[in-house]
Amino acid sequence: QIAFPYIAEVLRHLDYESDRPARWWPAGQDRSVLVDPRIAFGLPVIYPSGVRTETIVDRFVAGERMAGIAEEFELTQDQIEDALRFENRLGSVPA
Repeated sequence: QIAFPYIAEVLRHLDYESDRPARWWPAGQDRSVLVDPRIAFGLPVIYPSGVRTETIVDRFVAGERMAGIAEEFELTQDQIEDALRFENRLGSVPA
């Protein structure tokens, strides 16, 4: 019973194909981070570009500005922020 609210939250953010889970939007469908086993071997990406969130974080941690990263990968500022927010939840962005 304790785990059910967490499980329900994950299930809410799944896309289904033929009654089977196909894609997961970890921050919700209104954000751009997607986990799909058919894209980037299931690693989190920015949809629809396919740029891995890890790549964005690596560039940001290396000192690149968000505007420069967005321009290079043809992403929006919101997509860059989504990637950083998602990876920060995982502990991938150093404090």
